[in-house]
Amino acid sequence: MPARARPVTAERVTDHNLEFRAGFEAVAERRLPPAERRLPRPEERTRSDRPLPYRPDADGTYDPAAGRFRLALRNTGAAGAHLALYPYAAEYATPQHRDVRGTADRDVPVRDGAYVFTLTGPNGFRREFAGTAAGAAAGSSVRTHLDARERNVRSRTPQRATTAGTP
Repeated sequence: MPARARPVTAERVTDHNLEFRAGFEAVAERRLPPAERRLPRPEERTRSDRPLPYRPDADGTYDPAAGRFRLALRNTGAAGAHLALYPYAAEYATPQHRDVRGTADRDVPVRDGAYVFTLTGPNGFRREFAGTAAGAAAGSSVRTHLDARERNVRSRTPQRATTAGTP
């Protein structure tokens, strides 16, 4: 047989209300705002960045004769990096995704002699590639080197071979 609940009396209600009120007042005292309102004091020093386990980089060469852009992907970090290629000139129907650890090459098809695509990755990594088959830089390549210690990106454009009589 279940135990019967004690009948509710005025004395029980009063005891319960006093306990509740005492607990509420104790909590309310701890949550009072400071008497003088001011912004918190900033830290004395800045935090250094945590070393990341990946270091992506990319460069490439447009080959107008083959109708492709040869994209060289690199990641010199200890962990794989996820890179996404966003095509803006219909190189692909949808964005392309690739995990890179070490090096990888990718041929991006170039339609109608023009390409525009962006490669993104972790920690704000972004490279934009755009050009045409008839442009002044058609057939040239750009090489980059990411220097993490100095926080620099160095780029180099190798000299193209010229034919006799053309500058």
